[in-house]
Amino acid sequence: MPNQNQGFTSTVLKLRFMFHEYYKSNPDSIDVPEKVHNREFGIQSWEYNWFCPKRKGRDESGRDTTTGCGQSGTSFSNVKECPKCGSSDIQTTTWRRHVGYLNRDELVRDLASVAPHSVYHSAAFYKIPVARHMNEKEWFGAELVFDIDADHLDLPCAKDHDAWRCNAEGCHKTGTGTHPENCPDCSGKSFSTRKWVCEKCLDEAKKHTVKLYDEFIVNDFGVNPESIQLNYSGHRGYHVRVRDPKVYSLDSSGRIQIVHYIMGLGLNTEKVIVTQGRVNRVPDRIFPGWAGKMADAIVEFVRNIDAYNGTERWVKPLRKGKVAALDGLQRNPPILNKEAKDIGLKSWQEIAEKAAEFYGGEIDR
Repeated sequence: MPNQNQGFTSTVLKLRFMFHEYYKSNPDSIDVPEKVHNREFGIQSWEYNWFCPKRKGRDESGRDTTTGCGQSGTSFSNVKECPKCGSSDIQTTTWRRHVGYLNRDELVRDLASVAPHSVYHSAAFYKIPVARHMNEKEWFGAELVFDIDADHLDLPCAKDHDAWRCNAEGCHKTGTGTHPENCPDCSGKSFSTRKWVCEKCLDEAKKHTVKLYDEFIVNDFGVNPESIQLNYSGHRGYHVRVRDPKVYSLDSSGRIQIVHYIMGLGLNTEKVIVTQGRVNRVPDRIFPGWAGKMADAIVEFVRNIDAYNGTERWVKPLRKGKVAALDGLQRNPPILNKEAKDIGLKSWQEIAEKAAEFYGGEIDR
């Protein structure tokens, strides 16, 4: 075991040295966010900082007792008891939080000096980013950030790499993919899950990221591409960050409305799907916003109608008239084909509402 620990420590020291050399030799490559003096930073170190609190108390007989020694130190392994006094009441962390920097140079110097394992900064702007409590930081704005996680997309490949187990005592039924609402053996509702992200998952997450970027942020909201940053999140998917001063002052209500718009939630389809003459129409693709997306959204929904689990009255007629419906929707301008029998205006409006939700951007709320 000592040799194993020595090998681990040696590897960590080599990695930290490499990080140190990189930060020292390539300061211009460091992506420092704007308004750096208004950001809160979190710094994760390679080693654990431990602290053994000294506590005074009394035992059952009423005699004064003291536990812990008040000492602190660092270790490359996560210590379970104080190396000085053996107390198990020990606190460990690899993090420094509520860190702030006055400017870029100060941040770069600290990175070169400390060579941390990881560095994170807030998307929000604070007047006092180093304050320890949120109500003391004085928030005054934030970037607009979207998170696309592959393991939230409910993809077919989940059956190959995800698994679940029922937590009910005496059951422990297992299965693959997404867990059911109720255990098939005992009807229990509590499950333990194991999720994994494969190459197919990431490819699908990438498609949703590109769709969010192109169709919504750039085309619909008119954000300059130079104000958008795309990042791989490190494991499960991608982050899209809008660094445009126009969005910084948005309150939570405004941000929620943007999310709902992207996800296609709450659209008034009665104003989108209308009757002109004797023909039920969907807006031409040349229109901006959701009006112009609606035909393609319904096309995608109709193509996948056989996999739809809903029980609405229009499901069977739409499956039966799938070919005719697609023929009308793919025309220019698109129409809602009468040859798709037994689907009236109200039904098409309901279909449009569902289609928008399926077509909308897959982002975490």
